[in-house]
Amino acid sequence: MISILTGFTSDDPTRTAIWAWVRGYYARTFPDAEHVTGESHARPFNKAAALNAAARKASGDVFLLADADVCLDPGGVREAAASMRATGAAWAFPAAEVYRLSGQQTAAALARPPAPFGAISKRDCRWHSTDLRKLAGWIMVTRGAWETTGGMDERFAEGWGCEDACFTLALAALCGPPAVIAGYRAVHLEHDATPGPEGTYRWPGQAKDYANLELVNRYGAAAGNAEAMRALIQGQPR
Repeated sequence: MISILTGFTSDDPTRTAIWAWVRGYYARTFPDAEHVTGESHARPFNKAAALNAAARKASGDVFLLADADVCLDPGGVREAAASMRATGAAWAFPAAEVYRLSGQQTAAALARPPAPFGAISKRDCRWHSTDLRKLAGWIMVTRGAWETTGGMDERFAEGWGCEDACFTLALAALCGPPAVIAGYRAVHLEHDATPGPEGTYRWPGQAKDYANLELVNRYGAAAGNAEAMRALIQGQPR
């Protein structure tokens, strides 16, 4: 069974409205999946802790990590799960491109019942990318691989970003390369956010920009080295 894990905080009414729509989307497109929400009441929001809380409640053998503002094409999720079970891949990207919707596109989506997206105009989007690093927050992972890596690193606690990308570095070092399912999309809905420098954002309560940079650099140094990565993740809170 697939467990869909989402970390959520209700500190923003626009995020709450979008999460209600996205939750309905997953309930409609994956009625046979387990849907588990984990919360973090820390300030700034600790997404890693929220996802770990969700994982502790989950019973599936495959986890889909799904942000509260992102919809994944259902075909990609099902194909990724089948590929992982058939090939033994420990993790997968169920989408190979992401569309970041504009506010107008998001409003149009929220005005209708939750359902899979049809054609999306790249020209009207905030941005579109096929860079897998921009899809690191929306991956699938086996329960065994989750346990091998210790789950998400809750030391990413000082502000926005990088916990998901660094989790993929841990997976790659300890569990091997991912399956990549081409031909499917992640659709990111627009919500209010406080911008930081160079395309970053800030969680409410965040004290400084690039708050997690030192830990990110440690993951970068350990990338591709199983022994170094294992030593790094042993410092995670359990």
